[in-house]
Amino acid sequence: TFQFFERILFGDGYFSEYDQFMRFIDRYKKELFDEIRKNTVECNECKNAIIAALRINDELRMTFNKEVMASKFERRWLDALHDMFEEKPDAAGQSIPLNNSIDLKFGEELEYDLISKAEQWGGPSYYYLEIVRAHMERLGANEASCDSGSFTFDGHFYVTPFLDYRKWLEFNCTPYHDGDADANNALEKVFELVDSMIKDELIDHASGHKHVDALSATHGNPAVLLELQREIESNSYLLRAFGNNDRIVKDNESQWYKLFSDYSDMRELAIERINWMIATYNEKLAAFNYEVVNGDWLTDSEKLDKLKQFAKIYSHFVQMTPLQQMFGAAGNMMLEKYMAISLMHIPGSEVIDPYATIEFRFFRCPENMQELKLINQFLQAWFEYIHDRRMRNEPIEVVPHGVKASEDYTAEEVVHHTIQYLQKLGLNPDDYQSFLNKVSKGFSKL
Repeated sequence: TFQFFERILFGDGYFSEYDQFMRFIDRYKKELFDEIRKNTVECNECKNAIIAALRINDELRMTFNKEVMASKFERRWLDALHDMFEEKPDAAGQSIPLNNSIDLKFGEELEYDLISKAEQWGGPSYYYLEIVRAHMERLGANEASCDSGSFTFDGHFYVTPFLDYRKWLEFNCTPYHDGDADANNALEKVFELVDSMIKDELIDHASGHKHVDALSATHGNPAVLLELQREIESNSYLLRAFGNNDRIVKDNESQWYKLFSDYSDMRELAIERINWMIATYNEKLAAFNYEVVNGDWLTDSEKLDKLKQFAKIYSHFVQMTPLQQMFGAAGNMMLEKYMAISLMHIPGSEVIDPYATIEFRFFRCPENMQELKLINQFLQAWFEYIHDRRMRNEPIEVVPHGVKASEDYTAEEVVHHTIQYLQKLGLNPDDYQSFLNKVSKGFSKL
């Protein structure tokens, strides 16, 4: 029971809260143990029988969320909200200059499916990485002295290829700013390598993930994260617009980049909670001027602490990842990552390394340098839009309760809504045709 308590509350639970967990388990022990007896394998895989039982039993999980988690969620969010609106201690009569520049720092996770044909050539671990090494050496790359698995062209920007679960070839890269010449040069050569391996039927494009340094994106303001999550939850068609159309519509893979609209039993509760966060934030905002409480006076460490606080609350109480039952894998320890926008690298967790980044999982792997740049451009415009709204003290809109799942939009609706969204951000929709044409090839109104 104590392990269950620690896992559900990220090890941040108050000991006084443990009593409520104990009383819940005592009250529903028959239902819990009935599930444990019926699902021994799932409970063993999960490493905690109580969590497994709650994932399996929809009604019991909902009861736990309402009877136990609701009060803890409210207490933590109100504490975080108070911290967000803390004024500079010595700011009486002073004007704190606003930092309104956004200079995002990106990190690439370029990911490719392995094609089984390659197993005939000595096995994927050796064969794929040997191809990468040989090709990059021909292009002039050097192996990094500090890590034999990485290569570099200039001694500053590094690319690290590796095999993930013997199913995917991935390239992780040094964090960079868009327009960095060293990064551009190296990434162009990675795409040249990838094109040749695709042509040889060794790999194919997979989902790909984009990381953005959390401090460069938010300036340490958790309200930026709140509005960012509101935007993706309210505009689920963006998941298909940016390249995952076939994976969502044909292969039912939305579980890898999940939204509230993909939930079954806890969808309405999740929407209710984010909207309560938004309502209480807007109420607090109405009494404050953003210039007074923007937090620019905090150190980077203090700003990051606020972002960590928000990320834990949002992931565990709104996205409710410890209790999700996703694609039947009750024992999967990585559930908190499988979100359209995952915040779990900011604080880290039992199985996720802390990188202080926001992970955007709904972009498919870019097919070339132009698409990679377009994703960077979209994210830059997205954060500029949100920061502009924060600095103008604009209230955050709520998530509509009837919001549709991404797979419920027609192809024409995805294209139409995405064009409007790009225009709202000040972007040219014509630039994004390589993405939109994947949704509806030849759609006449593009």
